[in-house]
Amino acid sequence: MNKLSCLAVALLCAAAPSFAATEGFPSDATLPRASELASRLTGKAFVAKTKNGELGRHEFNDMGSFVVANGNGQRAIGNWRAEDGKFCSRVKGRERNLRCSDARIHQDRLLVRANKGELITFEPR
Repeated sequence: MNKLSCLAVALLCAAAPSFAATEGFPSDATLPRASELASRLTGKAFVAKTKNGELGRHEFNDMGSFVVANGNGQRAIGNWRAEDGKFCSRVKGRERNLRCSDARIHQDRLLVRANKGELITFEPR
């Protein structure tokens, strides 16, 4: 899988390395309502990180679309939406693959669980 595909899939919360064990959310993390999650993302940019390092820059616009870029200049675009306690996204070109993953707020940062269990932290830029 090329780096752009990995980056895009990470945004979909499905790009955890195959060796990742399920990580638990911190016990004091809160479950965001859809409106809170949307307001935290809309019109903002983040750096997504795992325990193993940075995945790339994510920008969410107010029209429900996103752009993901990594340090190599590779980009992916798609659509996103918020649900109560869930972050959902779909990469352009993979319209059938809407992915929704658990989301929590911890210490003013968004945490999203990848499909294979790894937590992705969205840190504001």
